[in-house]
Amino acid sequence: MMILKIGGSVITDKSAYRTARTYAIRSIVKVLSGIEDLVCVVHGGGSFGHIKAMEFGLPGPKNPRSSIGYSIVHRDMENLDLMVIDAMIEMGMRPISVPISALRYDGRFDYTPLIRYIDAGFVPVSYGDVYIKDEHSYGIYSGDDIMADMAELLKPDVAVFLTDVDGIYSKDPKRNPDAVLLRDIDTNITFDRVQNDVTGGIGKKFESMVKMKSSVKNGVYLINGNHPERIGDIGKESFIGTVIR
Repeated sequence: MMILKIGGSVITDKSAYRTARTYAIRSIVKVLSGIEDLVCVVHGGGSFGHIKAMEFGLPGPKNPRSSIGYSIVHRDMENLDLMVIDAMIEMGMRPISVPISALRYDGRFDYTPLIRYIDAGFVPVSYGDVYIKDEHSYGIYSGDDIMADMAELLKPDVAVFLTDVDGIYSKDPKRNPDAVLLRDIDTNITFDRVQNDVTGGIGKKFESMVKMKSSVKNGVYLINGNHPERIGDIGKESFIGTVIR
């Protein structure tokens, strides 16, 4: 069983509002369509989520301005999600959109609808999104957060994160030409020893992956989504990427 997250930096131009990389979406989905044990897909927002969220103060207190922003961000994320869903249907897959904003009940997320879709043979697709945190504030639940929840609920064999880099390095490869791609990381390693800010947010992602490992049987993988065919090399000597065991 595999769960997989497509990073927003892979399928959007993060510097240009609502600009999708449609070729990347299609190439990734083409690979995903051949994975029989793929049970859940999550994707980030990139320029469909982060730009307007920052502009309207999300996450943050509930007020007239942030409420408008809430609607805009959710609409934009739905539009990006529709592109992913359309590509999956075109490839013969059975996706079903399950927005995280619709799963919030009594201060927690109830994934029962998502699990039912998996049991029925569908591939649920969720994404980082806004949600009503309480009566006074709005929150944002990231794709990484959803992946952590899915790992805990489903106990998959493999979890995959597709990003715009080849993996986690021993040092920042932009500043250190001798930086080495860490193909296999023991969970006892600390991020202080993996000095890498190649994407700016790789540190937080590394920490999320380490926390997930206890719920994933055969490793949490970080793979360059611009080369989705590398998913097929998981477990092989030729694999390019990072696995946390």
